[in-house]
Amino acid sequence: MRSDAELTCESDEGTERLLTVSDNRGNAYQLPLFENATGWSTKVLAGDTRVGQVHCLKQGEDLFLADLHVLEAATHPIQGLAMVKAWLGFDTHGRIENYRNRGLGSALLSFVINWARARGFRRVTGRLAPIDLKENPDLPDWYRCRGFRVTMAANRLEGELEMVLQQAK
Repeated sequence: MRSDAELTCESDEGTERLLTVSDNRGNAYQLPLFENATGWSTKVLAGDTRVGQVHCLKQGEDLFLADLHVLEAATHPIQGLAMVKAWLGFDTHGRIENYRNRGLGSALLSFVINWARARGFRRVTGRLAPIDLKENPDLPDWYRCRGFRVTMAANRLEGELEMVLQQAK
């Protein structure tokens, strides 16, 4: 994963930074990261197309990973000849592309962990909701392989995530 600060803007509502992250194919994505007192969020952009997102909440010494999602079907805007066809009234749709299985989720999770460490958070926590597990039943193993402790509910329909970054003082 590569991430570099490129631009910082501040306002009364919070701070926005433009960062980049790369997948395992070497493709770079922009992360316009918005941070305020309660947490931060970013869209993951391939050009003008949103291909993922991350939302984190600050909870005392913990950073709660509220959402990390890479799209399976991102729709790119129509361009070139397709744009002319659309202007003429032909039914055209943008190109649909799957951004999963490129290491982008792993790169985003590494970004979250490094961000939390750099700011002195003790743990990164999260929750696996039933909808997450329905969409991706291998998600608990994915988090385990990346160093998280995953505790599943008795019904196996939801779970809790935890990665300890530093021991309590």
